[in-house]
Amino acid sequence: MKAGWAGVAGVLGVLVLCACSGGSGAGSATAGTAVASNAAGSSSSAASSVSASLTPQATAVGKLIGSPVTASIGASGGTLASSDGAISLSVPAGAFDRTVSLSIREITNEAHGAAGRAWRITPEGLHSAVPMTLTFRYSDDDLRDTSAGALSIAYQDDQQVWHVYNTPQRNAVTKTLSVSTTHFSDWSVITGARLLPMTGMLKVGESLNLRVRYCHYSFGEDGSMSRVVDCDQNASVNQSLHNWSATAGSVTPASDRTQGSAVYTAPASKPARNPVAVSVAYTPPLSSAQEILVSNIEISDSTVEDTACAWMRTAARLDAEAYFTEYGFNGSTPDETVKVRQSGHLHGTLVSRQQLPGWGMWTTDSVTGDAVLDDSLYTPGNGYTLTAKGNVLYPGPDAVNEHLSSIALYLDYTSCRYTLGYNVNVMATFHSDGYGPDETRPANVGQLRFTQVPMSSAQGAAQRIKAAIDVQARSDDSTSDAYLPGGLLDSSMKAAHADRMGWTTGVWTVRKAQ
Repeated sequence: MKAGWAGVAGVLGVLVLCACSGGSGAGSATAGTAVASNAAGSSSSAASSVSASLTPQATAVGKLIGSPVTASIGASGGTLASSDGAISLSVPAGAFDRTVSLSIREITNEAHGAAGRAWRITPEGLHSAVPMTLTFRYSDDDLRDTSAGALSIAYQDDQQVWHVYNTPQRNAVTKTLSVSTTHFSDWSVITGARLLPMTGMLKVGESLNLRVRYCHYSFGEDGSMSRVVDCDQNASVNQSLHNWSATAGSVTPASDRTQGSAVYTAPASKPARNPVAVSVAYTPPLSSAQEILVSNIEISDSTVEDTACAWMRTAARLDAEAYFTEYGFNGSTPDETVKVRQSGHLHGTLVSRQQLPGWGMWTTDSVTGDAVLDDSLYTPGNGYTLTAKGNVLYPGPDAVNEHLSSIALYLDYTSCRYTLGYNVNVMATFHSDGYGPDETRPANVGQLRFTQVPMSSAQGAAQRIKAAIDVQARSDDSTSDAYLPGGLLDSSMKAAHADRMGWTTGVWTVRKAQ
């Protein structure tokens, strides 16, 4: 059950998530990898806007993904954080009168205005005597169509309604949002305003319709919280939109300002700096801080860049899923007998890391999924057997191999061929017959690499890459396409095994994130 919410007193008004504690500095958009920024404003809008419906719209409950992170915290307090630090919980002394086992686990994000990932903190229904601090970390990639001042934190109650904090603590230096809470539930960062589409691609001279989307909140449950109604247009707040601009080309706002839209027209020739940053400023209700929303539009010369992979230039994020089918191997030498069974399945968001005229690169911040590592090594003569077993995905660095559970994509824009690689790590238990206690530590399951894979015209039109390739497992990476087994083979495999390593199938799907 989700934590309940206080009864709403009086007549409900509706407002849009505001900047509230805006930062300082220039708010102009810059071309290239532009993100929304915060700028000090001089005007103020104190009037609440009115939604077509004052009834908050419930959403589905997120589904569990990944593996939980747990901690036992007692009366002296403590901390709990996801493995990648994306979310953390600080429990002060006196919050609990006994030791409590807490858990954080990622879930699918069903929140209105969702910005990034969502998390479930348990045990639900438990309340602390002293407020705890919940902190989310965000990146520049999370601000590509919004601004830090438009971000806040929300939780879902037992009626599947989301509640948003009106004034979270924002730290522009550490890029974090923090709130106080005394209960556990499902949590997400949400954004109250976005300029859509976030990214786009136009040929020279073409036009694109842009619009601002807002989240509506029913105001009144208390001064610090509001309930999320929905996320759509808001005629009242649209009146405050101003300073539509672009670093190249032109922007024509709609004559009816309540529409919150504009038409962007690309320049007659490809600009020197790409993508073009198209921006608009607005002053949220109950705030005097302007917010700058930005959309990044790639401009192409049709005679040069009308190719199957041109859409990738504006793909700030890619949804990716990758796995390899079960790989099994039994092999013997005079020194050892090895039996292995390995497989892995990853999914995550690929983020654009670098875009140059000739190539682009995307990697994951973190991944979720599952894996199987079931290996054994027997040394003849002394009866020594070492086994390694694990299936809980480990997303952090492997101290031995310095590998990450990750997916990476490199694209050559000239040839529209890409290189894809992924690594799979688990927390594995190593057992040695008669040689000390079991040891649990990170273990590399395996690595796959596929090079110079062509992107077809059909894949380009669908903005989706999908492929499956059989590859031979190797003891080194001397071949272009290969599976490099980890586990006990990672360190003990003998050269005599190399020609008997067998095959596996790498499968992946990569699509432009919506």
